[in-house]
Parts: sequence; structure tokens; C-alpha cells
Amino acid sequence: MRKVMLLLLVPLLMLTIVSCEGDILTTISGFMGATQGNVLIENGLVTVDTSEVDAVSTTVTDIIVGSGATAPTETELGELKTGLAEILNSEQKTEALLEEMAKPAVDVPPETITRLEEFLPKDEGGNVLADLTQGDLLAAELIASVMNDPVAQALLADPDDPAITDEQKDKLLSDALQAIEVIKQVSSVGVLSIDSIISELLGDFLSRAVGSREFTGPTPDEMNEYWGYAEPVVQDILARAGTIVVGDVETINPAGLATLISNYQNVRSAYQTSVLSITPNTVFELSDLIDYALSVVFTEASIFVGNEQDLSLELVINELIPYIGVTFDENTEAPAFIALHNWETLLGLYTGDPATQGFKDKFTTVAKTMLGISRAVANNTLITEQLELGITETNTGLLLELDLAALFGIVE
Repeated sequence: MRKVMLLLLVPLLMLTIVSCEGDILTTISGFMGATQGNVLIENGLVTVDTSEVDAVSTTVTDIIVGSGATAPTETELGELKTGLAEILNSEQKTEALLEEMAKPAVDVPPETITRLEEFLPKDEGGNVLADLTQGDLLAAELIASVMNDPVAQALLADPDDPAITDEQKDKLLSDALQAIEVIKQVSSVGVLSIDSIISELLGDFLSRAVGSREFTGPTPDEMNEYWGYAEPVVQDILARAGTIVVGDVETINPAGLATLISNYQNVRSAYQTSVLSITPNTVFELSDLIDYALSVVFTEASIFVGNEQDLSLELVINELIPYIGVTFDENTEAPAFIALHNWETLLGLYTGDPATQGFKDKFTTVAKTMLGISRAVANNTLITEQLELGITETNTGLLLELDLAALFGIVE
């Protein structure tokens, strides 16, 4: 179990350090709930010009939904992004946009679904959800424009492509960050939070040696420790994805979970692409580092449990729901999925034993992205150094044998 937890060390380590720094999580916009409204607007004394919102909604309906197999033109996308930039600078206009984007997307041609399929929320069978919102289509179009950008394609093929100018990189970075911001606004990604208990869990974990591959069930103390971290996260996921209650049984809304996973995957892809565009003048915010870390943890959790038959993230969450508010003791039965599955074996399936090249490539991309963002955050030496330490320990603990100096500029 401890070796499984090591896999999450790099993204979660950063959250640990941040949560210790004066409770900084509470001040970061990506983790903030609704802010105080404008009294004049709320009481109808001042109206808000929502013409830009209407224009975006029209674009989603007429251009994105109705586009079919042909992507919107650069001019159309440019006008859309300009309108979005104006809207996102106003809290009231943003609220109006959220209302519009929550509406169902109707009469979507199958050609549009096919073109944007990679970036739309899907069920466990890999099928695009039948009930999409306008926000789903908007987020998918924006992330598709980033990932399919010729500059992005060139940098993905060769991160050091000398033909790509700093101006082209700056534009790609700007487009990627705007796509991320829109996804955060029109979905639940931007408000999913992590409790400060992470610091205790990871602080304790970092002091332990990596265990063997032999699995033994967790003790009550260990379950309380792990659950202390997981419970607030599960509660947040349920709040964002929604639940379904049948009789006295509560389960997570599968469509809501699928949308959350899809949105986090899009956020992750956008950040990994944006880091390829970093120039000496690039500046990221600490919230970018947190948002990327969350996107990795959430999407990889879905992939990790998917390696075992009869196990899924949806099943894991549903089996954890009855334990909300529970303190484990010697008489408390652990959730069924813990006893039924050998987690060290799952880790071996996930990473390969020894680690596969595919896993090493994935780890390298995540580590490079986190370091790239962290190094571009002002006055962020402490977190960057701790990330470098986490990458070094994970490389050793999972026997990855990566060249840390060549890949990440880390000198051991």
C-alpha cells in the first residue's frame, strides 16, 4: 500500500508544501467558492451588460454545435476567445455565462461529436455522454484548438524545434491557459478542493521506507490515516458530480463523474502542452501548479483502478460513501474493494514490473510539467526544491532508472 502511495508523491508533495505555507490554499482562486456579490446588482439597481455572453452562447450554438466535421475558422475562434476574455474579467458576466453554458446542447450533429470526441465526457464504456451541455461543447472546442494547433503539434514532435518563435509560443501558452480557465469556470474542476490533512498524510509518508510488493491489509490506525485524507476529497467529488439516491442507498452520478474526469483530462492536456511553450519571460501562478497536480491525481486514479476487472473509480467511490463520518476500529470492516484486490499487483499492472517505457514516458511528462510550472512561479524556490526531491525519491522507489540530470536538470 505504501508503494502505491509513492506513485502519487510528486503531485501530492506539492500540495503538502503549499498547505503548510500559511494555509495558502484558502487564498487561491482555483479553490475559492462563490465570492461576495455586488449589492447594487443583486438588488436590481444596476444591470449587467450580457451582450458578450449572448454572443458566446450564439457561437456555441451556431458555430461549434453546427460545425459538423469542420472546425471553426481562426477568425471565429479569435472572436470567441476575445469575448470570453471580456466575460471572465467580470464576476457578474461570468455568472451569466455559467447559466448559459449549463443549458443542454440540442441537435448536435454526429459529425460534431466525432470531431470533438477526444475531448468530450464519456461513460465507462468510452461512449460520449448523450446529454451534453453547451459548456461541454465550448470546453471541448477550446482544448481541441490548442491540441490541434500546428505550433503545438510541432512542439509535441520536437520540444526544441528551432522554427517555432517565442511569439508563437506565447500565443499558444495564452490560448492554453484561457482554455483551462474556461474549463474551470464552466465545470466543477475549479472548485474541487483538498483538505489540509494532506500535509499530515504526506509528511508521515515521506518518512517511511518503500515497502515490499507483498500486500497486507491496513490496520485500523492506517485506515483512519488514509481515510483522513480521502474523506474530504470524496465529499468534494460527490458535491461536484452529484449523487443518485434510491431508497436508502446513495451512489455517485455516473454522468457527473464522467464529466469531471473529462474536464480534468482536458486541463491536464492543456497544461502539458503549455509547458512546451515556456520562454524566459513566462510566468505561471501557484494556482496553475495546484490545478495541474489535481488533474494528474484525478485522471490517474481513474486509470489505475481501471486495470482490474470489476473495479472502477465509480465503484471505489460508491463503496466509500457509507464510511463518511466513520472512525475505523478493530470491528470495522474495511471497504470491500480493499480486501478483494491486491493493490501491489495493481501497481505492477499500472507501472509494469519492471516499469514499462510507457509509464516512464508518462512520469517524465508529469514531472517536466510540474517542474516547468513551478520554476516559472515567482519566489517559489522551496516548492521547486521539494518537487525535485520527490521526483528523485520516486525515481529510486519505483526503480525507474531515469537520467534526472538530462531530463529534469536535477543533480543528485
